[in-house]
Amino acid sequence: MKIRFATSSRSASDACRWAGALGALLVSLSGVGDAAAFDKTTCAVAYENAQQFRMKLKLRRAREQLLICGHSSCPNVVTKDCNAWLEEVEAELTSVQFRVHDPRGQELSQVRVSMDGEHLRDRIDGSPSFVDPGMHVFRFEAEGYTIAEMRQMLRKGDRDRILDLALRPRPDEVPFRVVPESEKADAGAALLAVDARATDKREARSPVELSLATPLESRSSPAVGTYVAAGVGVVALSSFVYFGLSASNQASDLRRECKPNCPVDQVDEVRSKLVVANVSLGVGVVALGVAGVLWLVRGTSAPKPASAVTLDVLPIGRAEGATLVTTISAP
Repeated sequence: MKIRFATSSRSASDACRWAGALGALLVSLSGVGDAAAFDKTTCAVAYENAQQFRMKLKLRRAREQLLICGHSSCPNVVTKDCNAWLEEVEAELTSVQFRVHDPRGQELSQVRVSMDGEHLRDRIDGSPSFVDPGMHVFRFEAEGYTIAEMRQMLRKGDRDRILDLALRPRPDEVPFRVVPESEKADAGAALLAVDARATDKREARSPVELSLATPLESRSSPAVGTYVAAGVGVVALSSFVYFGLSASNQASDLRRECKPNCPVDQVDEVRSKLVVANVSLGVGVVALGVAGVLWLVRGTSAPKPASAVTLDVLPIGRAEGATLVTTISAP
């Protein structure tokens, strides 16, 4: 059942639209709208908008309008339909719960959440949010933390789907502590002790050797015969494609128009094209095979050995540095 409320002028229609928007705002501010009362114009606009949003599969918007026209202050004939539709819409809607925390696991509540560029909520309090089914991009913003986004596919009828996300602090918000001079002295002494032990180990350790080899000579360029064979193969395969498609199309036309009493000259023409296509295929395969063999034979010449460079890193005691010894060996 669909009830339409007519208006007498353009200004009245505009007033109805503003009334519907005002009603949706009141519902969003008052939870389910129990503390609000709506006039007949607002109820009528919400009744119409709810049906339009539902046909466009904008179920969340439709639910907002149904909460208005289903209010007890609206006419009974309207509230009856709206409350029945509200049950159907809520059964199809998806509800999600957000859990946002920092890297240490501390939950965050002062988080602004938007969905597909549209504001959803200003804080996270554990209550579910109704959203339309489908793929959505959720954006999370909190003071002192980097902005994060999450792509999520939501199915029709999902209930209390939990979306868990960790926000990272912004680099300029990471706390730091000034180290007292006494702690610096203790830390310096500890580092000196560690360095002394590491120096003893370095003195007993063998030098580090780094072997560097220059790259091998590049493969020699293919011979002219390789390019000629490859070119013949490409032309032959192109001929195969052309004559094969032409014969296939012409044969289809003959079957459709004159089979089985087609002119002999047309049938012979189709057969000639098929013969040319088959010969072209054979020539193309053989030519490409020859080109491949020539390329492999030409490119398998033994590379010349390259010179080698050896670097020896010799540590100097007491963390004073290291000596770099370079050895070059010719082939």
